[in-house]
Amino acid sequence: MKLRILIAVGLVLSVSTSAMDLGQMLDRALENDMRLEVLTEVLENTLLGIERAGLAPGRNFEFSTGDIRAAYSFEPRDDDPNWLITLNPSAALLLGREKETEISAELPTAIGVDTGELTVLPQVAIRQPLDKLVGAGKLTDAQQAQNRYAAEKARVDVLKWVKEVEQDLLEQLRTTMGMEQQIAEVERELAAAREARQEALTLETYAAGSARERRLAVAVSRLERQEQLQRKKLDLAQKELERIVGEPVGELPTELPMAGLELPALQSVAQNPDVYLASLAVKVEEARLEEEKEPSKPKFFIGSALGTTLDEDTEETSTTLAGTVDGEFEDFAFTTGVGGILETRSLFVSVGFSWSFRDKKIEGINLKERENLVDIGRLNLAAARELYFRTRELLALELADLEFRADSLEEQRTLAALELEEGMRSRELGLVTEQELDDLRWELEKLDYVTRALQLDKLIAASRIDALAALEPERE
Repeated sequence: MKLRILIAVGLVLSVSTSAMDLGQMLDRALENDMRLEVLTEVLENTLLGIERAGLAPGRNFEFSTGDIRAAYSFEPRDDDPNWLITLNPSAALLLGREKETEISAELPTAIGVDTGELTVLPQVAIRQPLDKLVGAGKLTDAQQAQNRYAAEKARVDVLKWVKEVEQDLLEQLRTTMGMEQQIAEVERELAAAREARQEALTLETYAAGSARERRLAVAVSRLERQEQLQRKKLDLAQKELERIVGEPVGELPTELPMAGLELPALQSVAQNPDVYLASLAVKVEEARLEEEKEPSKPKFFIGSALGTTLDEDTEETSTTLAGTVDGEFEDFAFTTGVGGILETRSLFVSVGFSWSFRDKKIEGINLKERENLVDIGRLNLAAARELYFRTRELLALELADLEFRADSLEEQRTLAALELEEGMRSRELGLVTEQELDDLRWELEKLDYVTRALQLDKLIAASRIDALAALEPERE
């Protein structure tokens, strides 16, 4: 079975700057993520398990002493010893993973302690599965399909989690940058409130202890508490970002890459990870159903045996050489043999049959269960395809919204720049105050935060688009 490596993670985030850029941050996040490490180990173990399942037993040697018995006879027959020691050592050798040739030997031995008489009756046999001589595989089609599904699922789990880590990182950056903007706004409002209060106190605009003077003090106090709260929120956001990356981040990236926002084609549904796995699951159940319907393939074995026997009456040994053919087919099994006794030059033929009768009702239930599992798999595949198309439609709507936001932002930036330019000219004429001019600068500066937030939203959308059809096209 040939398994394609699905994991080819192309990082969409790569910008060269002196500080840590998004690509570097994602690399650190992937290295730091324990869940990804677990999934990678699961993938490796899955592939090792499949490799082990596809291997027949390798060269293996087994030795046994058998039962060792010491017996004493108080009234032995003529010429028989009083003390008799018997043992039955045996050995079995399996040759290789390809042919699975099995060689076995037994060496029944009797030792007369009194007489020193030694009797050895060696038995040697060879058994060979015929299908291994023609290169038949160990696994059935259903087992191969199941192994492929297990391997691909483990790979897809890794790939999907990589996209999860990427999106978590981008969303946390978006949150952290939003906190920075909020603090900047609060700090500006706090500075203005302090300045207004100080100016009122200096000019004695309001009477000491009056409601208006008190209102200014309350405004300053409220903004100070708000600033402290926002800084705590920012600190938590930065700690969460450092947890994802696995090390202190320092300054957030100031340069952000362009995002690819092209939706996958409708025909790319087969490249969706969930659709792909659902299609493999259907193939597994279809293979199992065919296996349930079709009769099992017959198995044949050839063998030979060489053995020595002892006639206790005549105390003569005879050597038997035989060849055998065994077969198994569903409920039927047979064995045939042909051989001869070398000492008497006699030939013999042997044959044997066996049948077993299974419960056909249980077989019918098993077949119906397999058919239902195929239907369930096809319904799951249809649902996965439907989810792909629905998600694609939602992403198309999200891209339209991002495009609208980008156009609106450009219009706002153009208008803010124009208002600042006009404000600067009006300031030279004394028509606007420095505070009003500073407000115009701030409006333009806020758009920088909005621009970065929009870029991150585009990167998040690009990651989700990439995850929608993350697999390479199938190659035959």
